[in-house]
Amino acid sequence: EAPEIKGLYAEGVAEGEAVELTYYETEDNSREEAELSIKVNPASAAGRLQDEKILCTSEDETVAVVSSRNILFDAEEGAAQILVEAKGAGTTSVTVQIGEYQTKLAVTVYPAFVEAKAGFAGEAAADVTAESRDLKAAYEWNIDQAAAYVTPLHVFEAYVSDTLGEEAETYITVTDGKVTAVNGETGDYRCSINHKVSATDTLSEVKEGDTVTFFKKTDDITTYAFFEKDVYEGEEGQDIIVKLNGIRLDDTNQEEPVADAVISLYQNGEELQDVTYRTAADGSVALNGLKRGSYVLKAQTDGEVNTITTPYAEVVVTEPIMVTAIEIAVKEATIHVGRSEERRV
Repeated sequence: EAPEIKGLYAEGVAEGEAVELTYYETEDNSREEAELSIKVNPASAAGRLQDEKILCTSEDETVAVVSSRNILFDAEEGAAQILVEAKGAGTTSVTVQIGEYQTKLAVTVYPAFVEAKAGFAGEAAADVTAESRDLKAAYEWNIDQAAAYVTPLHVFEAYVSDTLGEEAETYITVTDGKVTAVNGETGDYRCSINHKVSATDTLSEVKEGDTVTFFKKTDDITTYAFFEKDVYEGEEGQDIIVKLNGIRLDDTNQEEPVADAVISLYQNGEELQDVTYRTAADGSVALNGLKRGSYVLKAQTDGEVNTITTPYAEVVVTEPIMVTAIEIAVKEATIHVGRSEERRV
């Protein structure tokens, strides 16, 4: 007699692990779907489910749909073959039921293309379109596995190819998923996603609209610095308050204001020699006396050795809005005072 059934499981999918797919708008890409084998635990109990109905459902069919190759379970095959097909980005729960037993799987679908901003520290970010393709297969880079989603490495590839016009295969060197050389210059290259620091590897997900900043960590650089805003706006004659924050490049990754940093301004690519500012203890500084126009902000620490990455922000100063006239509209109304008096205004 067959032993008791302990449950069902998807072969190759660990408990708590999601099935990951990439969604392409074209229908001819194999990464849009995954075929899974639903098996009985233990395998010797499969006979108890002979000719039981196989039911497959997806909680959100705008994300993924699921179907079975067979209507009834065949114990001789020992597994139900399930096809999960991506329909759109998101996460859904897939349930496979055979007889009275069921198993649930989380299915996460990632967009194949992500519009992001990318650049090196101290430079303006550029718009890029990154694709979550298999970079290991494309470049034979040393990466453990290809992610289903767009990573900083995909963004870096797009930035080098589309913005710099260089061949990513020779411009970037990757070891164990991390960038170890750029344009022949070796070093500890890292990145931030929206000013949150991580290594440039295949583990981080880049989402639509994210900003990815690349920088080289050296012995002198101890803090990744960034302005609180990418663009500051104000009117001529107004003080424009900017703030400089930093993240320690150590085990703590602690975020804190960058005090006593020297702020420099650039216009049309030239540094304004007679205009410098210094941040206060809370990392803030008031920019005053700026004429109408566009400026670039950069910063560094005071002293012989700069200890922060170079942050970048833009400042746009406009003409003051002059008030030329004030209109006062008076509407006729009736005011009742007490019971006996009536006035009009």
